[in-house]
Amino acid sequence: MFFYSIGFIKPSITHLNQSVVVNELNKITERCEVNGFPVPKIIWLQNGKQMPLCVDDGSNSCIGQNYQVTELSSDENAFSESTLSILRTMYPRDQGKYTCLASNSEGSAQMNMHVSVHSKCLCNLWLHVLILCMVWCM
Repeated sequence: MFFYSIGFIKPSITHLNQSVVVNELNKITERCEVNGFPVPKIIWLQNGKQMPLCVDDGSNSCIGQNYQVTELSSDENAFSESTLSILRTMYPRDQGKYTCLASNSEGSAQMNMHVSVHSKCLCNLWLHVLILCMVWCM
């Protein structure tokens, strides 16, 4: 009988979009894929602060105030994936730097994603200011 033994491997992030642009009130879903053994644990940071942990209801999915985190992992393939969905983006709440941080007993890896939220209200405000300035300057 032959047993295949995998060595311990530091996490390596293999997929994460580095820039996302979204209009306010739309949903975004971004995936962070990681290789490593033991299978890495993934956490998300928003602007340097750990996103609040969700209550695990046994479905490997949890819901925060405005986001959902889903995890999938495979010991056999030394693979872990975490999907972050922001359900209804709001400016400025959801704009900024998101970090996928993966760690196991061999070390850690991180990659950043910048999310830009285009606000409809901000555009309307600038349009009103521009109109006021044009009227005042005439």
